[in-house]
Amino acid sequence: MRPHLERGYREAMMDAPSPRDPDTRLAWLDAVRGLAVFGILVVNAMLFFWPAEGLALGLPAAESVLDKATKALVTFGFEGKFFTVFSLLFGVGLGMQLGGDRPVGRVVRRLLLLCAIGALHVTLAWWGDILLFYGVLGLATVAARRWSPGRLLRGAAVMALLPIAAAVLLAGLATLAPLDGAAGEAVAQGQEAVREGYARDFAAAVEVVRHGSWPEQVTARWSAYGFAAAGTALTGMLALVLAMQWLGMAAWRAGWLDPGARGAWRRVALRALPVALTANAAYLLLSERVDPVALDVGFFLETAAFVFGAVAGSLVIAAGGALAFVDGGPAARALAFVGRAALSNYLLQSLVFTVIAYGLGGYARIGWAAGLALTVATFALQVAASRWWLARWRFGPVEAAWRAATYGRWPAMRR
Repeated sequence: MRPHLERGYREAMMDAPSPRDPDTRLAWLDAVRGLAVFGILVVNAMLFFWPAEGLALGLPAAESVLDKATKALVTFGFEGKFFTVFSLLFGVGLGMQLGGDRPVGRVVRRLLLLCAIGALHVTLAWWGDILLFYGVLGLATVAARRWSPGRLLRGAAVMALLPIAAAVLLAGLATLAPLDGAAGEAVAQGQEAVREGYARDFAAAVEVVRHGSWPEQVTARWSAYGFAAAGTALTGMLALVLAMQWLGMAAWRAGWLDPGARGAWRRVALRALPVALTANAAYLLLSERVDPVALDVGFFLETAAFVFGAVAGSLVIAAGGALAFVDGGPAARALAFVGRAALSNYLLQSLVFTVIAYGLGGYARIGWAAGLALTVATFALQVAASRWWLARWRFGPVEAAWRAATYGRWPAMRR
């Protein structure tokens, strides 16, 4: 890794740059991170308002033309693309933190604290938390800290292809089962039973949210979290989180984040763009037609389209964002404010949307277009709030608490 990059980051971490005196290298990273925070909310918006079982039932349905168009936009342009960007940046951050003479134990403690924050997030707010995944999989990235950039890239490729290989195996079994009449009938009956179970669980989850006690709601959230975790493992999302973390660490160590590497960023974006467009178009078409319970050839094709679309799309967004934001500008500055307090903003999104869902009666009632409108309005407020906060304080509120627990002392906050 290039020593001047690591040294510059270490100094910046000790005294984060102010909006009036920005470190342009860190500023564009924060801007890409802020963009990822927005993209994650676009995808998460509907998940705040509907049970996890709806994912396996194709719910919520898009009834109006506007809802159908919004759902298509989210599926094609956002789904799978932004948690991968954030995972990539998470790996970059781990590469920075593990460089030089930084103690590994401190990074491990930081990740364990992130796991605790994620567990509290599930308990108090929402089943769709991803922080616990980041913390646990981040430990695997720490374990790979001595790998060369080349080995990290090879490991990332293997992890990204793993869900496709699993889908091939499942599709093969599902294809062979109907060759035996009894086995095929048993499989069909089992699939129908699974669908009926999902429908019952879906209705029960709506009832618990609307009328259940707080302990019942907490139990339901953890049950939904377990259901969603199994789904993310099956569809490859968890493997992609780890793959992108390793890719991010490799990028940092190879010096690919140097602002002088703009030509490489441009080549990445241009080469990934055709793959992203093709794979995400295929994923959009397949997601409307494939039975998620069947685990057949359609499931394999959808999984492959999701994986290639997510990885290629995230590379287009990350590299394109770097090119767009490295020289600053109003959009870069606005997004950078959000990115510098990404954890606080992520949790604030959960607070706002769960209040709307649980406290204001929006649960199981908000459609696709309304969810996107709420997303845009919430994010606009977050940009303004982040700018106001960071003009006065050096860290976001949750970032400050996380840092204090990691280092054993409260950081200097005043600017």
